[in-house]
This record gives sequence, structure tokens and C-alpha cells, in this order.
Amino acid sequence: MNKTSKPLAVFVTGAHMDVVGRLNSIPVNGASNPGKTENVPGGIALNMASAAVQLGVQCSIIGPIGDDLAGKAVRNAICERGIIDDMAVGGKTGTYTSILAPDGTLVIALADLEIYEEITAASIFDNHSDGLSNADFLVLNTNVSAQVLSTIVQANAKARNSKIVAATISPAKAPRLRPILSAIDVLFTNKQEAQSLLEETADKSCRELGRALNAIGVKSGTISNGADELFWWEGKRFGTLSPSRPEKIASVTGAGDALGGAVLAGLAKQLDFEAAVQCGMLAAKLTLQDKMPVCLDLNWHKLGQKNLIG
Repeated sequence: MNKTSKPLAVFVTGAHMDVVGRLNSIPVNGASNPGKTENVPGGIALNMASAAVQLGVQCSIIGPIGDDLAGKAVRNAICERGIIDDMAVGGKTGTYTSILAPDGTLVIALADLEIYEEITAASIFDNHSDGLSNADFLVLNTNVSAQVLSTIVQANAKARNSKIVAATISPAKAPRLRPILSAIDVLFTNKQEAQSLLEETADKSCRELGRALNAIGVKSGTISNGADELFWWEGKRFGTLSPSRPEKIASVTGAGDALGGAVLAGLAKQLDFEAAVQCGMLAAKLTLQDKMPVCLDLNWHKLGQKNLIG
């Protein structure tokens, strides 16, 4: 395990280029819509790690990245934010293109992340075995296949026993977590993705979905639902928290990642799970107010924890 004074979170894939399109007016389907685009380094791992590292967690990102202009920009951002770059060069850097309405809400998104689909368990262990062996928290997401996720979790159980943190990234890819659900210590998901994960065809509440995941063996987690209440659980403790929405939303991109990164940092600081989730919701609120997919001036004071330091 990690021997440094700070806990180490190793993020398995999820650093690529976000292409953010902002419409000038209400979108018209099936027509050309004027607006502006901006390229911003992002991805679930980079966004989560960017939040956690500001709050005192040592963070590393592993996985492939292209030897192209986008890849170099992403790696520069990783370095500038104080995150350990353990990426391996190969393939074409992924892109996540989001189209935002004038009020900052998501209209549609396109994930061109083929680089992650090509990952094998062998490539992960061949290129990143040292990083994996030192993790206090192993942060997984559904960019990679169910087989790769299962192999990583099995190896962790045999040799290291790091805490397993997992996040769904879309309803389409959420089912990839099914084989490892009972091994997950902390799960971050939303209502749509949880429904897909559980193969629920009927409309279930976040509370019902969370209790179902808990019954399967997911030890703790959060299920968000936009502006509605967030449901959380830890063991047999369950609760809801109402998000505090900012008056003006700059962008919804990255808010869920900020929540996850701050919760992870809170747990690393030994906060109670509910308190950690409260910090995560404040981090998400700050990110909603930022045009970037991450708020780069987070600290514990802003998250209501004046006694903690980064």
C-alpha cells in the first residue's frame, strides 16, 4: 500500500479532451444552431482527481492516451494540477463533445472514446502494476470493459485490497459494473444509470434503486437525480440530501465528477459518509457555476469543513 503521508487514489482511465459547445439560443432540432465551441481537458478521472488533489489526496491517472495535440494538452493539465501522470502512449486521444443550451443544461453529448474500448487487462498490469500496488483507493469507471474491471478487482482482492470506488458514466455503459457490484466500496451513479445497471424497466425512485444496490452488496454510494434529492447509503444507513442549486448554471459538465472527487477526499480524511457527501454536493454546486468541467479553487473551507486542510 501507499507509504506516503497522503492517501493515494489511482484512477483507471478517463482523461481525454472535452469539446464543449455552447448554443447562443434555445436549440432547434434538425437544424443548424449558432454557438461557440471550446476544447478543455477533462474526463471523469481527470475531473475527479482535480477535485480530490486540491483537498489533500495524492492522485494518479493510469491508462492510454494519444501522442497527439489533444493528448499533450491533457497531460499538461494533469501535470499543472499536481496529479501523477502514469499514462501510457497509444491510440487516439478520446473526446467527449457536449452541446449545452444557453442555461448551461445538456442538450446532447457524443463520446468518442474508442481508445478505452481497446484496453485489455494485460495492458493495464503490464504498464501500471506499480501504480496499482500502491493505491489506497482504486477508482474505476465504465469506460473499460466488464472483463477488464473484473480482472482488476480480482487481482486487488488477492494482493492489495485497496478500497474499490466505481462510477458509471452513461446508461449504455453502466451494466459493465454488474460482475463487480459486491466488491464495490463506494459507488457514484445517477438515476438513469442506476436503472440501467439494475436492468429496471419500470420507473423506480432513487431510494428504491439505492436499497436494491445495497442488497446486492454495494457497501455505500450516491444516486443523484439532477435538481432533485440525492439518495445516499452506507451499510444500513440511508438518507437523502437536497442539492443547493446556484442562481445561474454555467455548465453541468463535471458536476457529478466534482461530487465524487470531494466525497473521496472526505472519506480519505475520515469524515462520516453523510458529511463527505455534503462536501461533495457543495463541490458540485461550485462546479455548476464554472464554465470549466472542474472548479480549480476548491478547499475545505468552501466545503464547510474549516478544521480540515488539504
